[in-house]
Amino acid sequence: DSLKAGTVVVIDWQVNVSGVAANDNMVNKLYIGGSAAGTALQTTTGTDPEAGDMLCGHYELTCRTTGASGTFVGFGFLTLVPGASGVPAVTPNFTASTTINTTASQAIVITTDWDGTTSAANTSRLDILTVKVY
Repeated sequence: DSLKAGTVVVIDWQVNVSGVAANDNMVNKLYIGGSAAGTALQTTTGTDPEAGDMLCGHYELTCRTTGASGTFVGFGFLTLVPGASGVPAVTPNFTASTTINTTASQAIVITTDWDGTTSAANTSRLDILTVKVY
């Protein structure tokens, strides 16, 4: 029962694109509660990445109420840093009041989905995933 009313959870993550095939889109998602039954906190827009691109996320979740039907609100920023230019593009995102079971453990998960032609050349790695509970 780490999540209590007023608890703040800060999540920082970074995905680096290490290889790509031509014309493939990549979407990263940050979840709380797992990727199957969890709640998506951040979703990047589909982008056709290049090797060397970096996607970064920062998210702050605040628990408002507790219990099996507890609630939280949140906000964050997604940043795409193209390897070629190094000029970041920042997009804010917000989560309105959403239900969360504070009596159960809640996994923090990052997923990467590639759409387009399936290719072993499409590779990325999660270099940073930091979760702090205050």
